[in-house]
Amino acid sequence: MIGPPVLSIISRWMRSLGGKFILLALGVMSITMGIIGVLNYQAQSNYGLQLLKTKGESLGHFMAAVSAAPILAYDYVTLSDYVRDVSQEKDVVYIVITSPEGTHLASFINKKSNFSRKVSGKFRANALSGAIADIEKSPRVLNTKMDIVFNKKVIGRVLVGMDRKQAEVAAKLALIRQLINNFILLSILAASIYFVFQFSTLRPLQKLMQGARRIAHGNLDENVVIESNDEMGKLAHIFNLMMHSLKLSINDKDVALVEIKELNHTLENRVIERTRTLETLNQELRHLALHDPLTGLPNRVLIQDRLEHSVLDAKRRNDTFAVFMIDLDRFKEVNDTLGHNVGDQLLLQVSQRLLDVLRDIDTVGRLGGDEFAIIVNDVNVDASVIVASKISQAFDLPFTLEHLNLNTSASIGIAIFPEHGESPQDLLKSADVAMYYAKQHKEEFCIYHQSKDIHSEQRLSLSSELREAINTEQLKLYYQPKIDLQRQRMIGVEALVRWQHPEKGIINPDDFIPLAEQTGLIKPLTYWVLERALADLQRWRSNGIELSVAVNLSTQNLQDSQLLNHLESLIKQYKTPSNQLVLEVTETALMQNMDTSIETLRKLKDLGVFLSIDDFGVGYSSFSYLQRLPIDDIKIDKSFVIDMENDIDGAVIVESIISLAHHLGLQVVAEGVENSTAMQQLLRWGCDMAQGYHICRPLPEHELMQFIHQLGTQLNFPIMMASTVAGQAG
Repeated sequence: MIGPPVLSIISRWMRSLGGKFILLALGVMSITMGIIGVLNYQAQSNYGLQLLKTKGESLGHFMAAVSAAPILAYDYVTLSDYVRDVSQEKDVVYIVITSPEGTHLASFINKKSNFSRKVSGKFRANALSGAIADIEKSPRVLNTKMDIVFNKKVIGRVLVGMDRKQAEVAAKLALIRQLINNFILLSILAASIYFVFQFSTLRPLQKLMQGARRIAHGNLDENVVIESNDEMGKLAHIFNLMMHSLKLSINDKDVALVEIKELNHTLENRVIERTRTLETLNQELRHLALHDPLTGLPNRVLIQDRLEHSVLDAKRRNDTFAVFMIDLDRFKEVNDTLGHNVGDQLLLQVSQRLLDVLRDIDTVGRLGGDEFAIIVNDVNVDASVIVASKISQAFDLPFTLEHLNLNTSASIGIAIFPEHGESPQDLLKSADVAMYYAKQHKEEFCIYHQSKDIHSEQRLSLSSELREAINTEQLKLYYQPKIDLQRQRMIGVEALVRWQHPEKGIINPDDFIPLAEQTGLIKPLTYWVLERALADLQRWRSNGIELSVAVNLSTQNLQDSQLLNHLESLIKQYKTPSNQLVLEVTETALMQNMDTSIETLRKLKDLGVFLSIDDFGVGYSSFSYLQRLPIDDIKIDKSFVIDMENDIDGAVIVESIISLAHHLGLQVVAEGVENSTAMQQLLRWGCDMAQGYHICRPLPEHELMQFIHQLGTQLNFPIMMASTVAGQAG
């Protein structure tokens, strides 16, 4: 009995390449030799039968020759002796001699045959025809008939039956001998083939497998040695070449990894350095977002934030605090007479004096222009009067400005929480009303009282008149050109609305735009501006003038659910390419409801219009939120641009904004360009577009067309001659 280990070895051998090859070869040879054996068996069998037939015919001829005389002599005893003598051959089954009529004369039956008894019985019964029929039907007997002829006359017949079994046995023995010989031959051939295959194929393959295992374990130094010039030798050579190439590739990879590691280290250092730089710039921008760039004091945004904290703190402690609104007297006169530089020096000195007379815990901020706001906590009405007196006394001494001693005063308005307002907006409004009253009545300071809020009545009247102005075409659009600094050509205009009041004349937008926002009239006002601007744009295009036109949107416009549909309808109505319309939004407007504003901007962007952030730098000024906005450019506030040649900090801010905006893929527009020096600086810093009085002041449409006519059909704008062109347009 074969044990499991032996069966396992045999199973592994049969699954091996050598085993499969030997089994295949043995199978092919076995089938081939089997076919040859069968063919040889058939041939041997046929040959034996042929010999048997020949032998039977020979016996028949012999008996026919010797039986004629005894038959003629009626010597049947002799005839029987002849039959008996001839029948001694072992292959003979029977010999029968009959008369021509079929009468039995003599016979011999081999008693060892299976059918001998049946035939012999019929012979004894003289049923010769039946016996012969049975003999002829037997598949085992080969029958031969011969006529006995004397003088050409048939005198009898000889019937001879030969046993086929002997021939078949001989053929089977020959087949067995051949199969034994074939088996021996197959064994010898299989062993020979196996040894030849083992040495010529399997052993080289095993060497290649060992080489592959060495490669798998990281050993690439030992070659596979096969001393042969056949395919196996060539395969081993190719295998060694592959291993050598793999070794070189790994070495190259190691070198590349080292280089990548060094590059990563360098890149990390650069990223760290750039991050530090950006953090520094971001800190500066955050500071700029909350502080006035000229004085360094908190701006309107930070004042609002501080007021909110003061309101919450006062409510929690059930306390009061005061808000002071300060406006310098005759400041515009100083600016117009002595210039902006002297005006800035005055603002700086005023800021310092205010800081000197107040506590460190108080907040002093600049709202814009010559307006300052102060928050003083833990004071009531009486204490606020004392503070106002100190502030007023700070203006008693003259200010030294460029070797000039200038005396100026301030108008101060006071609002007390919660008596005059419970929200930052109400407190600032009340302080503003009180300050306006103090200025109108030439008082040093004034505490808010509802009876003094005459200004609100004027605003109420003005709002009613503004509604009528929108419906009766009292509004006019002025356009201020905008140029491409790099290509030196005019590319667009900004639409600025003016109110031609029938009694009060031209009313500045700063006086009625805030009123429109407060009264809800900003929606119809914006719709009017959009429709008039698109109508003008259509007319310009029909005359071959391709320009973009910029329109300002307010906080309420961004919250207007009908704005998108109305704008889309206007674009279709005037058949205007949407990319020629630029919508400008201030940072402050965006921050009122950031998520809703961003969603509105994205829908506007889907219409194809261009989007711009207006007055950038005076609001939140954070580049981080710009990445969330689908905008195309930012517009640097004119307060940074106007006096860049004298204000180093302002110049640095402008250059930084341009650089960072370009890194974010945004274009930059500089407004407030009022001299050639500023224009050249912007050009060197790569600023994309500019507008300002040095280029051209805002013009009504007919004067704008004259200005464009002076530029020519290509709208080329020679920057070095900007002031000349602007002067001619004016």
